[in-house]
Amino acid sequence: KYAQSRGLIVTINIILGFPNETQELMQETVDEVKNYLQPNWTQYHIATPIVGTPMYDSFVEAGCIEDGPSSWMETLTNSRYFDSPWIGKDELNDFRYRANLDSNFVHNYDLQIGNYEHALSTFGAVVKLYPFQIYALNGIRCAHIGMGELDKADELRKRIRNAVFTDERAADHLIKYGDMFPEVLKFFTKEEIEPLIKDIDPIVLQNPETMISWLDTLDQEKYKQRQ
Repeated sequence: KYAQSRGLIVTINIILGFPNETQELMQETVDEVKNYLQPNWTQYHIATPIVGTPMYDSFVEAGCIEDGPSSWMETLTNSRYFDSPWIGKDELNDFRYRANLDSNFVHNYDLQIGNYEHALSTFGAVVKLYPFQIYALNGIRCAHIGMGELDKADELRKRIRNAVFTDERAADHLIKYGDMFPEVLKFFTKEEIEPLIKDIDPIVLQNPETMISWLDTLDQEKYKQRQ
């Protein structure tokens, strides 16, 4: 807080997925970051067992990995390649990505305090690296709304729609994580999104019925607004 009060931009790095760490414990960490620490940006990583460390030995003893060359070579910190008794690899990878979205996009600190110029810079950098990142585009849209630049905000809405219809990665993001961004889902009709759901691999889309239910709710809200 002191660093931020002096005009410094604060970024923190959080590691998830240690031995004995359940999803409930990780959620407590995420909540603490966004509700109390409130940095300008948060990077969530996944604990990686490096040979020769106590964490590596713990995962070996738990039967999660085998002690050998194949495990020695795995050093990625943004994805988990093995299941554990506390959380599966797919669940952990999804949790990490959603934690990043939650802290940096849904509850972006700069947007909350009205630091719109920095929000524009941060989200702009994300879009430059990942043009399909529609939620970064939405962050830019929200910053323009905060600055009273409604025409620019509407252009961002159109960019989001265009990205979803022209880039499979953007469509994938909309379907997988749209439950976190109901305001973005409202840019589309049920008829527009239903075909996209059918194109998503059912393995990664865990609850297609839930998304359809969301769309029914949004359609009902739009109907009420027209009355």
